[in-house]
Amino acid sequence: MEWSDVRIFLAIARAGTLGGAARTLGLSHPTVGRRLRTLEQAVGHTLFQRTADGLVPTEEGAAITALAEQMEDGALAMERRLVGGEQNLQGSLRISSADWFGAYVLPPIIADFVQTYPHLDVELLTGTRLFSLAQREADIAFRIVPFDAPDIVQRRLIRLPYGAYLAADLPDPVFGDGAGYRLITMDTSTGQFPSANLVIVSLAKLDAPADTRVSD
Repeated sequence: MEWSDVRIFLAIARAGTLGGAARTLGLSHPTVGRRLRTLEQAVGHTLFQRTADGLVPTEEGAAITALAEQMEDGALAMERRLVGGEQNLQGSLRISSADWFGAYVLPPIIADFVQTYPHLDVELLTGTRLFSLAQREADIAFRIVPFDAPDIVQRRLIRLPYGAYLAADLPDPVFGDGAGYRLITMDTSTGQFPSANLVIVSLAKLDAPADTRVSD
């Protein structure tokens, strides 16, 4: 016998109607009626009889009410134990991310997290190194490259827009002509990341001819 069926039995016994039980459980009236019929077929007894005052437990239904309430007490105790365990998480949590993400995005999130779970020690690892989750070098990793290791649960978090910028007092450059402009790119040591590849463009000479094309 499943707890979900026993839960419906108790809701009907307390409400006295299928509609009242349905409202209590957040289910539809037909669903409650169908589940009751399934339960009665499974136990081989009619558990409720219809009266002018609503549904009243039969002799068999009344006989199992106390046992059903004991099952309910056990299920609720289990829920309370699990919820309490979540609130009392202990140990360490290692988070890996890029420098800028760890410096500007994660701090307020981690601050809220440790208020909820004060017994957890959070260690933030920043830099270009890709720590291995499979080898437990980190527990959570934020990356701008996909994970290729097996058995890793990954989710797309955000999309990052990129753009080219120049001083406000300079005229707009002519497309394809980089003469007179210096291009500042990301460190070549980060060239394995997609974001670095986007901004490392082929504009190597300051005095490039007019037909030089900028690729991205």
